[in-house]
Amino acid sequence: MALAAFTEITRDNLRYWQTRLAAASHPEQPALEAHAQGLQRALAFGLQQESNREEALSLALQLAPLIDARGDWLDWTDLFEEARRTALAQGHPLATALHNRLGSLYKSCYRHDDARRAHQAALELSRRSGDLQEEVNALLGLSELEHLRHRYEQAESLARRALQRCREGNLEDTRLAAAHNLLGMIAHNRGDYEEAEKRYRRAIDIWRRLDAGRHCAYALSNLALTLQSQRRLDEALEAIETARPLFEASGAWLSVVNSQLSLGTIHFLRREYSQALLAFSAIDWLKLERLGYEEPLGWTTNNLGNAHLKLGNYTEAAEYLEYSAALWRSLGDGVALGNTIGALAEAYAGAGQPQAALQRFEEAIALLAEHPENAWAGDRKARLQAQKEALERKARA
Repeated sequence: MALAAFTEITRDNLRYWQTRLAAASHPEQPALEAHAQGLQRALAFGLQQESNREEALSLALQLAPLIDARGDWLDWTDLFEEARRTALAQGHPLATALHNRLGSLYKSCYRHDDARRAHQAALELSRRSGDLQEEVNALLGLSELEHLRHRYEQAESLARRALQRCREGNLEDTRLAAAHNLLGMIAHNRGDYEEAEKRYRRAIDIWRRLDAGRHCAYALSNLALTLQSQRRLDEALEAIETARPLFEASGAWLSVVNSQLSLGTIHFLRREYSQALLAFSAIDWLKLERLGYEEPLGWTTNNLGNAHLKLGNYTEAAEYLEYSAALWRSLGDGVALGNTIGALAEAYAGAGQPQAALQRFEEAIALLAEHPENAWAGDRKARLQAQKEALERKARA
């Protein structure tokens, strides 16, 4: 095939997908799974062909929401890195947006240092060019990363800057909703559930108005967690039941997993441990493992362990909890690790292994003490301290 003909075929393919994505009522609707390899080839060829680079860069940005929804981050990172390099080399105005999209991919792949560098570069580029939308995206991305590190003061400062820039630029769009949602997450972790609920409901209102179903479902899921923390379990269940069909309609499989985790947690808080175990067991955790989705895998195995713990199945509980703890160590999440190690201590205590239990109580308490800003961590630490002291008294008796 002549080079000119191949270039033309590539251009036609890129434009076909641009048109299809633009025409979809929701960017998640086209089935990425069936066409991923073809799309990747079209993008790779388009980025190599000077006359097709514009279409390839534009298509990459159109694909970003779909990739995010489906969780196909690992399969696309290399291509987005190539797209960013291409845009930077040409001084293309889409370079800023590509930095932000790549930052989001890195974050989802647990490459947080790379994500921070990408969002910081986007922030600098956006301020130079006056691109307010990408400036806000960069601020939100950096705030999310600080939130993941449990650095709530820094996360809140960045999120509030993003919110202020939205107001200054009259950006009544998904960015404004994202800022409120993020501020809700920060308030939740500080134990300010009233503020968290207020922020989530603002985000939900905006995303509903924009017909952004998947994003609205994220905020509903976050709202459910805040309602759970206040033991408003019927309201939490209503929020999850509202979110789930929105996730399913978008094809966001990982989000369906998260809604299943929330459903199981509601049963757990109601002390319906057998129903909780059924809900957690419905999650295909081996698929999560195979695809490398470590965070949802960590919560799934943690929750399976906790359900078995409450049912007195101490051997099964310890197996799941040990697996979960290894994931949290790998991810560097001290709060989640402290929580899981604490449950593991309870499993060893239940199995009649007090020395092993006491060692893990001490480790969990020390881990949770490193995060004084996290209200839930403080409460969990106090409960584990009381259990440790009770076990010590029992051992001395």
